[in-house]
Amino acid sequence: MLQLALNPALDRAQLDALLAAIAAQVMPTGHFYVYGEGDRLMAPVFYVGRRQALSAEEWNAWFAALAARLPRREPPTQASLAARHDLAAFLLPLYASLREQGTPEMQARMLPGVTAALRALD
Repeated sequence: MLQLALNPALDRAQLDALLAAIAAQVMPTGHFYVYGEGDRLMAPVFYVGRRQALSAEEWNAWFAALAARLPRREPPTQASLAARHDLAAFLLPLYASLREQGTPEMQARMLPGVTAALRALD
């Protein structure tokens, strides 16, 4: 996915398909990622963000859709804990990468959505 995100030949429709595929894998049903998968999933999203193909509103909607998939179960279940863990493992390195390596334009477009999704973990 990272190599595809870096490919300048990809058009907007292809970037949307790439982001949809990543979103489908951020929180696989009932599975805890433990081998750095969140970092590997985050990297292509970061580089798609560098391309300036999506607006702030589109990024906000993309991150909101991820957060909306969090199961809201009381008491927590194994599946809801796995989803929360996997989403955090994706969002936290993305947040750090945006803060440390993102351009001001990337930060303005992406950080509000990432921050709102992080708040949804509470």
